[in-house]
Amino acid sequence: MKSLAFYKFLVAALSVLLALVGVLSAFLFLQAKRELDHFKNREGELHQQLANLQVQLEAREEFLQRLQSDPDFLDRVVRQRLGYARPDELIFRFDVDRKTATLPGTKPAVDPAPPAKPAPPPAPVHSPTKTPVLSNATKPPVLTNATKVPPATSPRATPAGNTTLRSGGARHN
Repeated sequence: MKSLAFYKFLVAALSVLLALVGVLSAFLFLQAKRELDHFKNREGELHQQLANLQVQLEAREEFLQRLQSDPDFLDRVVRQRLGYARPDELIFRFDVDRKTATLPGTKPAVDPAPPAKPAPPPAPVHSPTKTPVLSNATKPPVLTNATKVPPATSPRATPAGNTTLRSGGARHN
């Protein structure tokens, strides 16, 4: 009889052990599956990012090629991006909020947000020997609306200084 009870105990212990191994295996399998799904998603994201970067590279290579081969395109880019101007040409610069800018007679697409309340000034520090001095350093600089560009010796676009951009694309003083 003792051997029958021993076999029942052995079968029960092995059954519990087998069940624990099964649960552990299932847990490890699910964890590995989640990691695999994560890495597949990451791979897809990286492939998409690579495709976007390749499109950007192609666009930049085309832009560079046009800069090197098309003098009219080069002239337009230099004037727009670098602020160059032709001799005796005036440049007008306007500080415009592009979100609320409209044409005359039209309504803005988005209602402008109310201006933010300025932060209260810090409490002045009183010292017995000196009076506090308030600085105007926080005021923004005043911008002018027009800038006169001095004439240059080159028929090409010139910056506000005496630098001339020649057809080779190199700057010469």
